[in-house]
Amino acid sequence: MMKLPLIDWEKCVELVSGNKDLAKNLLDLFFHHLPLSHNDITSAYDKKDFKRLSDQLHKLYGACCYCAVPTLTQAINQLSEAIKTKQDMMLEKLFQNLNQEIEAVKREYGKWSEEVL
Repeated sequence: MMKLPLIDWEKCVELVSGNKDLAKNLLDLFFHHLPLSHNDITSAYDKKDFKRLSDQLHKLYGACCYCAVPTLTQAINQLSEAIKTKQDMMLEKLFQNLNQEIEAVKREYGKWSEEVL
């Protein structure tokens, strides 16, 4: 199985019809708002407010799709599915995985934005 990139720059550029400046701006905006989204998700999870958690995950999922952040998209999808299907035993593991993916993509963006852009 092919390992997904943390940030798929080529896909991001493709999603905005080849406009590299727009792709960079989109990613900058995504990573500017990611800490707030992460806080909202963590707060909802801690309160076991699964409706709010699902809503927050859905918002972040959409942003991930537009910015081509596939591993984070996958982690969100897995946690959302576990909430939807009431797989309570999996929630903590999947929530921790989501946190790890958020940290991984933030680190990658830090390196990537200096090297690639």
